[in-house]
Amino acid sequence: MTMSAHQDDTAVISRADEQTWNPLRVFNFYRLTLAASFVLSAATGTSQAFIGEEMPLLFRPTAVLYLVFAIISLIAYFRRKPDFEIQVYAQVLVDIVAISLIMHASGGVASGLGTLLVVAIAAGGILMAGRMANFFAAVATVSVLIQQFFALVQIDGPPADFTKAGLLGATFFATAMLSLVLSTRIREGEKLAAEQSVDLANLAQLNEHIIQHMQSGVIAVDSDNSIRLTNSSARRMLDWDRDEAPKTLNVLSKDLSEQLIDWRKLKVVDPRSIRTGAGEVIPRFNALGLRLTGAVLVFLDDASALNEQAHQIRLASLGRLTGGIAHEIRNPLGAISHAAQLLDEAPDLGKQDRRLLEIIHNHSARVNEIIENILQLSRGSNTIPEPLELKPWLDEFMADFLFSSGMQQERLGFEIERTDMIVRFNPTQLNQIITNLCQNAIRHGTPEGEEPRFDIRAGFSDRDNRPYLEVCDYGKGIPEDEAQQVFDPFYSTHSQGTGLGLYIAREMCASNRARLDYRRGDTVGGCFRITFAETNTATE
Repeated sequence: MTMSAHQDDTAVISRADEQTWNPLRVFNFYRLTLAASFVLSAATGTSQAFIGEEMPLLFRPTAVLYLVFAIISLIAYFRRKPDFEIQVYAQVLVDIVAISLIMHASGGVASGLGTLLVVAIAAGGILMAGRMANFFAAVATVSVLIQQFFALVQIDGPPADFTKAGLLGATFFATAMLSLVLSTRIREGEKLAAEQSVDLANLAQLNEHIIQHMQSGVIAVDSDNSIRLTNSSARRMLDWDRDEAPKTLNVLSKDLSEQLIDWRKLKVVDPRSIRTGAGEVIPRFNALGLRLTGAVLVFLDDASALNEQAHQIRLASLGRLTGGIAHEIRNPLGAISHAAQLLDEAPDLGKQDRRLLEIIHNHSARVNEIIENILQLSRGSNTIPEPLELKPWLDEFMADFLFSSGMQQERLGFEIERTDMIVRFNPTQLNQIITNLCQNAIRHGTPEGEEPRFDIRAGFSDRDNRPYLEVCDYGKGIPEDEAQQVFDPFYSTHSQGTGLGLYIAREMCASNRARLDYRRGDTVGGCFRITFAETNTATE
């Protein structure tokens, strides 16, 4: 059990305990008031007319002792000692005895004080959940009958009236039965309320958890634009990194506050995006009620994420379209290439004709390469990443690349933060991606008149501790306004480029749950970084 769950259970138990003891507090204050009124009437002499008139010497000490007991009972309640059931037993039984004595001193059942016994029985039955109600009724009935017996044998005492005593005893038992039914319903209601309170508390906690972990920002404001609730996404999107929560929307974001005011006045239907220190957000307003001037929920969406989703949808549509076109082009291209091969075998071709055939062969091969790339992309085969020990794989890759490219070994720098790095990636696709990035570093990242030079680096990101692999060149780098366009299909800064290499590389990374980004180099040039999906090291 978590600490939060333990605290919730403790709070529920505490509330249940209070619900059990609170009725006893009311009963104690009732007893204190009743006993005080008896003592006050005896002290002022007003009791002579109707209370204790038959036996003042019995009434006065009984009233005083009853008041003392009421005070002791109240103290025991606040101290919660002894236990709840013991306190109820003792208090109800003392009530029955004390009220019976006062009733006897006041003229017996004819005084009407038997009604006070009904209250004591009902209170005892409710407090004990009806379990002892009949017992209390029986004790009260016996005490009344004993009182009538003493009245019968006493010469100067009040006359005995067993009929009224019997009716009063019947009233006691009827009260006990009713208190049993009533207490049962009260307990069932309390149990249901407790269960519902726990469900509501869990639901509120679940709602708070969902709101706090939503990707969209959520802000609840009242009619005065005072903030009632914000989640972590909203504070992050609006670049609010302070510990204390802002009290008004104007403090959190002035632009957002102005847009909400305009929206309340029906001046704005579709709010405009807001530029913050953390990026660009798009607000949406929803009224909580029928009036726009009341409470409002403000939803914030990350504009960059929405733009990226739209961009991916456009690219997916483009991939399907170009895939279909590539299939249609492949057949006539094959015919052109085959015809050019047959024509190349003719013995009487001149030098100029052979140059034209060479152009046909070169451009046919280039178009075929574009078609292969497009078909590979449009097939969208499922990729299964597998654990890959990075250091041995890079050693083998660099040896093969140096051999195939003829590049000098000292011109290829290599750094790895840990030799036991393990990543999850398809080895064949990773080879294709790194080969493409290295060829781009040679083609685009080599200053004019110099030998090719670039570095391969591997390590862990400072931001999220995810492993990365990057290829960094020493060229001029890519201008900031073109940095994202290089990943668009058919975008190329080289006259012989297809503009599909980086796009396919990024799509392959995405299929392996990795990310391919471009960043400026630490000093010169630029770096293409693959950020892998998981952080793992080899088992020691």
